[in-house]
Amino acid sequence: MTSLSPQAVTALKARVDAACADQHKGIPGAVVVVVGKDGKEHFAHASGKRGYGSEEAMTLDSVFWIASCTKMITGIACLQLVERGRLSLDDSDQVETICPELKEVKVLQDDGTLVEKRRGITLRMLLNHTGVMVERVTGQSLNEYFHCNIFEPLGLNNISMFPSASMKEKLAYMNQRDAHGHLSSRDHLLRRPLIVQTAADRKSCFNSGGAGCFAQPQEYCQILATLLNNGTSPITGKRILETTTVDEMFRNQIPNLPNFAAQGIPPSKPDLTNEIAHLYPSPTPQGWGLTFMLTGGSTGRSEGTAHWAGLANLWWWCDREKGVAGMICTQLLPFADPQVWSLWLDVESAVYRGLAQD
Repeated sequence: MTSLSPQAVTALKARVDAACADQHKGIPGAVVVVVGKDGKEHFAHASGKRGYGSEEAMTLDSVFWIASCTKMITGIACLQLVERGRLSLDDSDQVETICPELKEVKVLQDDGTLVEKRRGITLRMLLNHTGVMVERVTGQSLNEYFHCNIFEPLGLNNISMFPSASMKEKLAYMNQRDAHGHLSSRDHLLRRPLIVQTAADRKSCFNSGGAGCFAQPQEYCQILATLLNNGTSPITGKRILETTTVDEMFRNQIPNLPNFAAQGIPPSKPDLTNEIAHLYPSPTPQGWGLTFMLTGGSTGRSEGTAHWAGLANLWWWCDREKGVAGMICTQLLPFADPQVWSLWLDVESAVYRGLAQD
C-alpha cells in the first residue's frame, strides 16, 4: 500500500509542532492520526501540552471529548439495526411508535415560527439524533450498545461515554481562547460522565448520540478505517456493516441542496463557537450522507469524501475512493478556531501530496 515518505512525515510533524509552539496564543496541544484502508497508520503524532498551563506533554494515548464526532458512531448503530430488520430508514409510523413524543412536533421556519409538519419524520431524517431509538429498540443503553456491537468487535478499549479510570488519567484538559487570541483553562463541558461513580449513577446519565463519547484518536481512526474497508475491520476481521450499507452512508441524501453548507452560521454563543462562513472551504458542491457532510476540495480529497467535526475543535475525514482517513484532535473552545482549521487543511493537503509522490 502507498505510504508517506520519511520526508513527508517529518514535514507533517513540523507543521503540527509549529501549531502548538506558542502556549499562550497557539494551539495548546493536538493529536493528529492518519490511517489507510488496511488499518495501518500513515501518521500519528502528538504535540504541545495536555492543556494550557500544564507541564505534561500531550501524548498519542491522550483521551479527548470528541463531541459531535460521536454522531457517526450513532449512525453506524442505527444502520446495524436497519440491517437486522429492527429499524427502517423510511418508515415514519415506526419512528412515531418508538418515539411518540415526535408525533406532534412542529417544524421551525427560517423566521423562527413553528408550523405543523407536512409529512412524518423518518429515521433517515433523524439520523444525527437517534440514540434514543437505539435504546428503545434494543433495551440497552446507547453506550452499552456501542461497546457490544461496535467497539468490542473492532478491538477498541479506549472509547466510551463513561471513561474508565485509566482513560480519565489520560484526559486532555479543556481550553478557551478569548477574543484577543489568548488561551486559558476551563472545565470540560460534559462533566457528569467524568465524575459518576456507580452503575446507578451511570444509568441516570443521558447517553448522547450526538456528542457523548470520549476517545483516543487512534481508536476513533480504526472506525474510519473500517468504513474505508467497506464495513469490515482490517485489524480484527470483524464486520460491523455490510458494504451496501456503507455505500448508503456515503450517498448524498440531499442532491437538491448542493450549496447548503456555503451559507454562514452566526454564533449563538460566542464562547462556544465562532462565526462560520462555510463548513468546508471548497467551491465544489456539498452533500450530506447519513451523519456527515460530503464534499471534495482543493486538499486533494476525492469528491464524496466524508467529514465532520466536534465542538472542541476536532475534525475527521474519510476518503473511500483514495483509501485514506484522518483526525485532528484538540480540546479548545470556541469551535471553528482559525488556527485549528488551518492545521486541518494543511494536514490534509500534506497527506495527499505525500501519498501522490510516493
